[in-house]
Amino acid sequence: MTPAWPEEAPLNSAGRGKLAGKGGGLNLCRECAESWQTVGRPQCRCCGVPLVVPAKGDHRCGDCLQHDRRFGKARSALVYQGAVRRLVHRFKYDHQTWMAGPFAGLLCGVLQELTAVEPVDVLVPVPLHRHRRRQRGFNQADLLARRMKAHLPEAIELVAEALSRPVATAPQAGLGRRLRRRNVTAAFIVKDPARIRSRHILLIDDVYTTGATADACAEALIRAGAAGVNVLTLARVPGGAKR
Repeated sequence: MTPAWPEEAPLNSAGRGKLAGKGGGLNLCRECAESWQTVGRPQCRCCGVPLVVPAKGDHRCGDCLQHDRRFGKARSALVYQGAVRRLVHRFKYDHQTWMAGPFAGLLCGVLQELTAVEPVDVLVPVPLHRHRRRQRGFNQADLLARRMKAHLPEAIELVAEALSRPVATAPQAGLGRRLRRRNVTAAFIVKDPARIRSRHILLIDDVYTTGATADACAEALIRAGAAGVNVLTLARVPGGAKR
């Protein structure tokens, strides 16, 4: 399907300095604006990591050539460094939940490009374990997905409880690539397979690091009958985590 997208642009004409979106704007100081970086091209055709060999154009990165992905494509709006990293931390850990509105505007901009070639039927946020959610007070992926839904055509459904995380895994932050994959293996289950069966899923999360969480979620969704899974995150670590 080709959605009818909202007219407002998520970034100003300079591409930095002010975020505009439903729920307010983020006004950045000059120092923060200078470190603000959107994900550009070339990028990996699979995981979307920015590539450093412009002459080759878009191609699969070494990590995606080495590891099979359970999702089709992953795309991100911002590079997780500098001001972006600081703002994401404030959003998640300082209860600055109002940022979800401007962030959702950015995500919708990337989604518009993605859906030009990839169908989307359902938004599914990456879940938190109930203890982590109670401790934090909210699930940042769920909040982003709900704010996105306000911008999207009615035909794209939000199934907020599609996935659950019954296993209280250790935090992914600080873990290397292998430990991240081991940490989330079989950590997710699909609560109601009928809601996602034969449908094209867009998995929503805040940060993409190695893709371990995205792969584990996609594995659960595909086993439950999803037609395919793509991933959209607010930000991504430039080169992933160490092995």
